[in-house]
Amino acid sequence: MRIKVFCLLLAVAVLTTSCFGFPLKAAISENETGIIMSDGTSISNVVGAGRYRDGHMFAKMVQIDNSARQYTWSGTDLWTKDKQPLDFIITVTYHRTRDPLIIEALWGTYYSIFVSDGAMDNMVASRIPESAKKMSVRDVLEGILGISEGSGGRDAAQTFIFNDLTREFLQFGVVCDNVTIETVTASEEYVARLQEKANAQLQVEVSKQNTLKLNEELNQEIAQTQKDLEIARRENLVAEEKAKVYEISDRAYELEKLKLTANIVSDTAQVWFIDPDTDLTLLIGADGVVPVQ
Repeated sequence: MRIKVFCLLLAVAVLTTSCFGFPLKAAISENETGIIMSDGTSISNVVGAGRYRDGHMFAKMVQIDNSARQYTWSGTDLWTKDKQPLDFIITVTYHRTRDPLIIEALWGTYYSIFVSDGAMDNMVASRIPESAKKMSVRDVLEGILGISEGSGGRDAAQTFIFNDLTREFLQFGVVCDNVTIETVTASEEYVARLQEKANAQLQVEVSKQNTLKLNEELNQEIAQTQKDLEIARRENLVAEEKAKVYEISDRAYELEKLKLTANIVSDTAQVWFIDPDTDLTLLIGADGVVPVQ
């Protein structure tokens, strides 16, 4: 009798499976993570993209959306290390983790964050202000703006917030993908002082450039003067060498004297050759001109 009952139950189970299939049939897309619960309450497996079946009567699949999401936050009550007020607009990109160990560890505690986008967004929104505050008080305003020498500027601020949010989000099974500081706005008073400082620095730079220009012009004049002096020195050397000819040769000296005399007594191309002992005043007329025959 027992054998007949067992066979009957087995036949019913086979028939049920044939007619209705497995209790669980599910497909997981590329942007999802699947949570298989064979008993309907506890996690049996964490799976990626694909098709899955589970023959347990109460088995079910929970699909977690792993698509990236963005949240933009604006803060207006932040202060820097040097007590300067500033405003931020920060955009954070994030998604739910795919790590099976983290999902299994946090599933019971943060179930709502895994299955509800609103719950995840609220968690993200609540963590950004504190992270931005920690970043702002660790540096002076000029450092955050990237004005002071050696400061990391906006990139360093973004990296700080990213690292801080990565640690915060991971506690809830969320991965921080990126942090972008869209704008950093200082107070109008600080901007005015910054403009004055920039103008003063500009005037100093203009003065430096003018000084460099004057120095360059002066150097050019000095170089030209040295060049002129060198030319004059060389001309004097040439003249001295020529004069030595007259010291050595009386004939050369007399010839040069005749050339000079010709230039004095006549404006023509004629050259007069006279005896060295001739009185030149006898050749000059009453009007001071040498008569030409």
